[in-house]
Amino acid sequence: MVTYLTMLVGAASSILIYPLAFEDYGELRFVLAMAMFLYPLISLGVAGLAVKFFPEFNEGEEDQGLLPTLLLCFSLCTGLFGGLIYFNLSVVLKFFEVINFNPKLFSDNALIIWLLTFCVGFSEIIKRYTTNFGRVVVPEIISSTNLKIILPVMVIGIYLNYVSIDSMKWFLVGLYAVITIGLARYLYYLNGFTLRVQTSFFTRDRVFRMSGYSLYGLLGSVGSVLAFQIDSIMVAGMETGYAAGQYFNALNMASFISAPQLAISVVAGPIISAAVFHGRWGEVADIYRQSSLNLCLVGLLVYLLLVVNLDDIFLISTNTAAMSSLYWPVIILGGAKVLDMSSGMNREIMGYSHLYVINLGIVLLLAVLNIISNYILIPIFGLTGAAIATFGSLLLANLMRFVFLWAKEGIQPFTWSHLELLLAAVTCGGAAFILPDTGYWPVNIFLRSSLVVLFILYANYLRGWSEFINNFLVKYLKIGRGLIKK
Repeated sequence: MVTYLTMLVGAASSILIYPLAFEDYGELRFVLAMAMFLYPLISLGVAGLAVKFFPEFNEGEEDQGLLPTLLLCFSLCTGLFGGLIYFNLSVVLKFFEVINFNPKLFSDNALIIWLLTFCVGFSEIIKRYTTNFGRVVVPEIISSTNLKIILPVMVIGIYLNYVSIDSMKWFLVGLYAVITIGLARYLYYLNGFTLRVQTSFFTRDRVFRMSGYSLYGLLGSVGSVLAFQIDSIMVAGMETGYAAGQYFNALNMASFISAPQLAISVVAGPIISAAVFHGRWGEVADIYRQSSLNLCLVGLLVYLLLVVNLDDIFLISTNTAAMSSLYWPVIILGGAKVLDMSSGMNREIMGYSHLYVINLGIVLLLAVLNIISNYILIPIFGLTGAAIATFGSLLLANLMRFVFLWAKEGIQPFTWSHLELLLAAVTCGGAAFILPDTGYWPVNIFLRSSLVVLFILYANYLRGWSEFINNFLVKYLKIGRGLIKK
């Protein structure tokens, strides 16, 4: 429920608020994207240890001090990295100039990015550690939900000249500091926050294994950003701030599709980690298959709703001309999200198993290819070029993960139900597109959306593609009938 309430706020913001000030919105999102990119690099990959080694550090009744160790390591690394950048800033800016990036964009925001990286890193480590306790809703409200509600308010303040863009950058740093404190207090409430470290537990063998996985986490996290998220940073660096704001907004609209995937990943990650740790590969295979089918159905449903109504959505925007230029980026990025969702939890399975080295190789290869493709396609096709590069990266990544999991463990997520669902989606989408234009956008959206939702959900009810969604609908239909009778 929290996920979808956040989606509604995000949808309203993307249509009505962010188009008012794409330039300023792009700059705010750029500093945040840089922080998200830098924190796994600066932390040397220690964040990944929060889930991977949690079962080992908590086998007994006493917490052996995994979390404070991770936070201490990240603090030391952040200080060291900040010093290196400070004394070599001119070299870094010269490098950006050589590769046709805007060096002023980086120099003007260097301190903000460093402080924001520190706060983002702390909050992400604590949030990931909290997933081990099976809690998702409250951490999501504290972190992502707060940000998605407050960010539109910041943009409105800038647009109305109540506040400056620079003051809002500092406010963003303060916001993440508050988010970090909130997550720490919640973890303390769960009896999961401690500053006590059992140094004797850190044997040479354990430290060696943690260091090896941390190195994997470093390369994997940085490679993942380069492979799947560098497009937004490259658009900001190679195009204008206005274009960056537009592209971030296209990413927002596409991210509505994958919101359920993020929620399921947070819950499934610790379960997959524990199943792999105890060798329960049958359980892993079941999660792989069920997550793929459920996410495929939800992803296609939301994607169809977005695509068939996109022209009317642009019409009600506060900046129709600028939003209309995002048609193909939204279509391509949305398709990439559906493709990724339909592949199930392959990233988590490989990441928490002995196949993590292969996953690392896949990510690093795609990182190189994505940087090259963005560097070539953005000057030629602009925002659409960045979207094409991202789609290609996700396609190759999921294809390679599918092949290796099938070859190494004999598990794969696809069934004939996936093909039936795809055919149903194509049929439904085609029917929605040929509906006549009534001339009134509310009527258009209502008719097309009703057709898509009723067709897909009724087809799922008849074919039984997703028992989870059928059971969910039956449950709430019974509740609705009971309220009507009363």
